[in-house]
This record gives sequence, C-alpha cells and structure tokens, in this order.
Amino acid sequence: MATPEAPFDTHAPATAHPLAADARPEASAAYPEPAAHEPPGDFSLTAPEIPAVEQAASIDLEALADQVTERVLARMSDAVVRDTVATIVTSVAERLVLEEIERIRASIVAER
Repeated sequence: MATPEAPFDTHAPATAHPLAADARPEASAAYPEPAAHEPPGDFSLTAPEIPAVEQAASIDLEALADQVTERVLARMSDAVVRDTVATIVTSVAERLVLEEIERIRASIVAER
C-alpha cells in the first residue's frame, strides 16, 4: 500500500518559505529612521492649517433676535387663541344642546 503524498515538501529548506528570515525585507527599509527634527517615538498630531475666510456680512443680532421673538410669540398667540376658542365653543355648544334636550323633555312631560 502506497503512502499518500504530502501536500508540500516537508524537507524543503527554510529559505523556500516566504516568511523565512532571509525572504523578509529589512526592517530599516520598511521603517526609515526619523528625521533629525523628529524625536524618536513622537506620535503627536498637528492640526491642519485652515485658510483664512473672508469676513461675512455683519448681522444685527439684536434685530434678528427681535424678529425671531415676534414670530414665535405670534405663532404661540395664534395657537393659544385657537385652543381657547375651541374650548369655549365646545363647552357652550354642549351646554346649549343639553339645555335644548331638557326643554324638549320638559315639554313632553307637560303634555302628558
């Protein structure tokens, strides 16, 4: 009976393997020495330079705040008025309907 063949040659020299010591690049080639002005191990980050932006047109903040306040109050006032009117109209309508029902009942009882 024949022994199955190995998937790779186990007796090959170590240099045939891609990760063998002499097959790897030198560390100095992958990681060059730091420049003279860089201290070794300095990993600080610096912010990128931001180009100067032209001054935007000046805005009168007081006038803007007044306009926003007026709009908010106007919308709130409209909402408050609508809610108040709806509440009053509903309660008055309910009271009138109940009074009319009582009047009709009273007239039916009086006729008997």
